[in-house]
Amino acid sequence: MVVSREPSETARTLWRTLMGAPSGFADALILVVGNEDHQAAPRGWVGLVRIESSAVVVSPLALVSRIAAALANADILRITDPDYRATVLGPAEGRGPASLFYGNGFEPSVTRRVVGPLPGENALVREVPADATEEERDESGIEHCTSGFYVALGNGSVRRRSVPGANGLVE
Repeated sequence: MVVSREPSETARTLWRTLMGAPSGFADALILVVGNEDHQAAPRGWVGLVRIESSAVVVSPLALVSRIAAALANADILRITDPDYRATVLGPAEGRGPASLFYGNGFEPSVTRRVVGPLPGENALVREVPADATEEERDESGIEHCTSGFYVALGNGSVRRRSVPGANGLVE
């Protein structure tokens, strides 16, 4: 798999894989995908990720029609706001919004596989921000995560870059 050197393109590639949505994040729209085996959230949950001006919502098959209809005219730039989302989709238990941490000067490499969800104390999870600055770790909010982590691996180890910082971790 070849990925762009652009951080947002690498994030799109990772989330397409986790969500099972190969055509996701292609246009400035909200794509709703039915996938019972996605890795964006616990089984049976709906996962929503917005990157710049596009979003993918992945859900159990039974909910796709309802969610797609509810989001047909939704404001894509507000869709990750829990209050706005509740007005569009109705009240629901939710987690997030999650924070993504890629570090400055992000240099992607080929992702061989993604593992997760992993607990925060997992060695792979702890390795990702190991060389990040304190400011980068604070911004990521990694210490406050209560859900599982997904880690992108290249050749069996956490994808790293040659400059200080870390990448590959998403909450």
